[in-house]
Amino acid sequence: MAGLASLLIVLLLQSLLSGCLNINPPVPTTIYPTYFTSTVKPTLTPTPTPTFTLTPVVPAQIATPVYLPKQPITAKNAAGLQLLAKWGKGIPYQIAWSPDGAFLVVASTQGLYFYNTIDLALVQSIENGVSYRQIVFSPNGGLLASASENGELNLWIISADHPQRPAGPVGFNVNPHQQSLDLAFSPDASLLAASLWDGTVKVWQVNNGTLILTLDSFDQPVQRLAFSSDGNYLLTWSPAGSVLTWGLPSGKQARTLYLPARYGSASSNLGEFSANNEWFTASYNTQVRLLRLKDGYTLGVLSQFSQPIQRIALSPGGRSLAALLGPTIQLWQPSTDSKIGELIPPEANANPGLMVFSPDGSQIISLGDRLRLWQVTPQAKLLLEKGVDFASDYPLLLNFSKDSKNVAVGFVDGSLVSYNLETGIGNLQAALSPAGLDSLAYSPSANLAASSLGDSGYNLQSLEGDSPSQHLTVDKGVVSGLSLSLDGSLVAIARSDDTVQIRRISDSSLIQTIQLPSEAAELAFSPDGKLLAVRTADGIRCWQVKDGSLVSQYDGYSMAFSQNGSLLAITSVIDGRNATRIRQMPEGNLNLVLKDGSTQLAFSADGSLLAISGLSTTVWNISDGTQSAQLPSASPFGRLAFSPDGRFLAQLSADSVLRLWGVP
Repeated sequence: MAGLASLLIVLLLQSLLSGCLNINPPVPTTIYPTYFTSTVKPTLTPTPTPTFTLTPVVPAQIATPVYLPKQPITAKNAAGLQLLAKWGKGIPYQIAWSPDGAFLVVASTQGLYFYNTIDLALVQSIENGVSYRQIVFSPNGGLLASASENGELNLWIISADHPQRPAGPVGFNVNPHQQSLDLAFSPDASLLAASLWDGTVKVWQVNNGTLILTLDSFDQPVQRLAFSSDGNYLLTWSPAGSVLTWGLPSGKQARTLYLPARYGSASSNLGEFSANNEWFTASYNTQVRLLRLKDGYTLGVLSQFSQPIQRIALSPGGRSLAALLGPTIQLWQPSTDSKIGELIPPEANANPGLMVFSPDGSQIISLGDRLRLWQVTPQAKLLLEKGVDFASDYPLLLNFSKDSKNVAVGFVDGSLVSYNLETGIGNLQAALSPAGLDSLAYSPSANLAASSLGDSGYNLQSLEGDSPSQHLTVDKGVVSGLSLSLDGSLVAIARSDDTVQIRRISDSSLIQTIQLPSEAAELAFSPDGKLLAVRTADGIRCWQVKDGSLVSQYDGYSMAFSQNGSLLAITSVIDGRNATRIRQMPEGNLNLVLKDGSTQLAFSADGSLLAISGLSTTVWNISDGTQSAQLPSASPFGRLAFSPDGRFLAQLSADSVLRLWGVP
């Protein structure tokens, strides 16, 4: 009877999976919410007159012209705000090449994206409000497992019958309530393993989501997982340890593949299993070691790298190894300790970021500023590249140009990208620092950028025209914040010694040194450059630039001047909840208190509205304190900016997705 029951279960499972494979997965539909319903104004005439008519607009994607509103955003029409453009697919965390070679999948903070590997064309997007961190294909390519930021694990059927819609959902859904660091399928795809942030490793049955094993005897979270090629063992690796093998389904430790001490240190944070689960590679600083998993034999040690390795990838058979050093991918043959080629992006400041070998090991796809397909053998070369609109890093800055035709976004990696609103095309305006940035300020009027990193002082860089940029490092020491005056004539530098220096940019002369009670966290010039607002741990102070005198002092943790400088908004905690006070400047008289507040504030061009970015973006009429609009935020506490001509509200999420709003 037990055998008959097992047979019935197998037949039932085959029937269910067969049904899944014949599903035509629905094409994800983007829903564009309407934020205004036309109202009728009561009159004495029999024909009612609407206050204004809503013009529906389909949001523009990247490299697509944006609808240009004819009217500025004001308190009278803010209820009619619509999404005009959405640029960006978030920050990518992992890429995976399907076993049949047909698709590349990118997991990002905005969704899952499927690309044809022949021409790198996007064939499907799954944007369901989920931030994905890990993905892995089953060995036969029929399933894709994904792990989201909130801990949820899902399975997707990969359909060969519908190349334009490769993925559809499967009923598998488990949530260990911990973010996954790595995923692995067993060779027959019957089991799925995940390593979790809490230091455990869990194994589930794929057919019903039943948890069959939990391993919890690790000193730190496991970074890499793999099943043995026969499916009898689970292999784990963490940066401060060796490769451990665990019997299945017992969970008993079977063997330890020891790595030399330096490869098992906390700084050895790069490790990869090959796709066929026969090889493992670990890097330490400028060395890489390749192990054969069946017996722990060291095939080779690569030690000719000139700088620390940022990322490594191993071909499925272990014959080739790719090491990322800056913008260059070096290709090595571990068995002979010899370099077989280099993959160098055409742009000097490009960073490949993520990379993966093709199933046969003859090609590599890298993802950074662009998606690139490289040939590895017989000769290393670039075959194809394509812009894909993923962010290079987290954002530091959002600013409109003086004429409102462009919007600039600055990133932690030092790149400054300018998006043209008429074409929807983003161009790299500057690569300010290949090592990244701690702070960044930008003056569109003067086309000048100020940046800092670590204890190297700050750097002024002219971005004007086609002439070479001028690097003016005029100060040394740790810089915690920067601000440029609107006209680009002044720079304020917050230093680690609890002072703020104000310098004239034309000759680097020191105008004022302001002593603070603690280190400054944020700086902002008034639009006319006469006042400097400084935020520290104990509040916000406004200083006269010309003589360094203290004008006013307030409780608060965020601030913003109106575009004409007549108003200053400050968010603080009042009676246990966030509230924003709006004050008349320079006197500081209190005009209004709004029952909302956050770290990001922005005034409309005419000063009639204040936008506040929190869990959602709210827009307030500051004449009477009423809420005019509420805009959804893909991620909370993003940056905000109104264009100088008042027609656009830019909303930049924490994962660098740019949205433009306006009133059609």
